[in-house]
Amino acid sequence: MLSDREIREIEEGRRRGLSGPILQTWLGKLLTDRRDRLQQLAHVRQRLQQAYAYLDRLLRGLETAPEPDQPTREDRSGFRGKGTSSGPSREE
Repeated sequence: MLSDREIREIEEGRRRGLSGPILQTWLGKLLTDRRDRLQQLAHVRQRLQQAYAYLDRLLRGLETAPEPDQPTREDRSGFRGKGTSSGPSREE
């Protein structure tokens, strides 16, 4: 891959017309390819950062999750719900 300094030199030389038409065509293709690859690389970096943040949140959730012995919020609401039924009780 060409460095940014080399790219600037090539683009400046193209503006001055220092090369022939075939060379200009190839350099244009190379510069376009480089720009495309840099955009792809930026996209991949962004997606990797999103994946890292997602996995980090998952792991942090596991670290703060209650131990199996401790009742979860769902367990506690289930215990409360069993004692308060809306139907008639047998005691009546």
